[in-house]
Amino acid sequence: MEDKKGDMEGPEIEPQDIKSNSKEKRLSTVLILGSSGKVRKFKISIRFAKYTSVFFLLYLIVSVIIINDYIQLRGVSKQQKIDIRTMKDRLYEANITLKKQNEHIALLKDYVASLEKRMEQRNTQMESVSKKDEEIQIKTEKRKEHPSNVSFVDVQDMVIQKEGSRMTVDFKVVNIREGNEPVGGYIHIIARREGEDSTRNWTYPQEKLVDGLPADYKKGQPFLIQRFKPIHGRFNIPPGSKHPTVVIVLIYDHTGEILLKREFEVGSVS
Repeated sequence: MEDKKGDMEGPEIEPQDIKSNSKEKRLSTVLILGSSGKVRKFKISIRFAKYTSVFFLLYLIVSVIIINDYIQLRGVSKQQKIDIRTMKDRLYEANITLKKQNEHIALLKDYVASLEKRMEQRNTQMESVSKKDEEIQIKTEKRKEHPSNVSFVDVQDMVIQKEGSRMTVDFKVVNIREGNEPVGGYIHIIARREGEDSTRNWTYPQEKLVDGLPADYKKGQPFLIQRFKPIHGRFNIPPGSKHPTVVIVLIYDHTGEILLKREFEVGSVS
């Protein structure tokens, strides 16, 4: 006798087959066609592929953000370098101005002290001599202090260097007066190039020229020396311009009288 119940029941599905089918649904098959026509295939997890895609997308976003920040920081760093270089140049000019002002103040103090001393000596002399004798004595002293065609200073060790669009002038101002009495005044350096069409002048320190001489001699570099003092001048030559051919050193005393005027050919000393 046949088992009716058994006839109506279908084939039984093993649990192992169900698990196998579930795994296969979670896997994706990748085919790779080689150059020789050989096909290679391998399976990859869909979940792994999703996680990998999400990670790669996040990696791209983060990379774009980092690169953008790097470009911005690089621009900021470049601008900061330019600002630092500008501040250094301004600080250098400020130090030069401050040094010149300090020297000017020291020169004025010494000059005032010298005037006070001379006034005391003059008052003492007025008590002991007559007016006529005093006038003769004052004229004699002036001739001794400022003899004609005699200078109390000299320029030595002149060195002129060309560095691209810049030219520097270095020399020593030497006190040649007998004794230990100091000499003071103001120094102007004029660089000149005489061309076919016109004459071009550069000045250090910068000052307007009138008939080839500084308009205000007190705007020169002040000095007060007992032996000597090194002087450094700097000229910025505009691009495309030819360098000067002559350097002129003008030295004034505190009254505006020219103590020394010397000319140097650039080619002969540089």
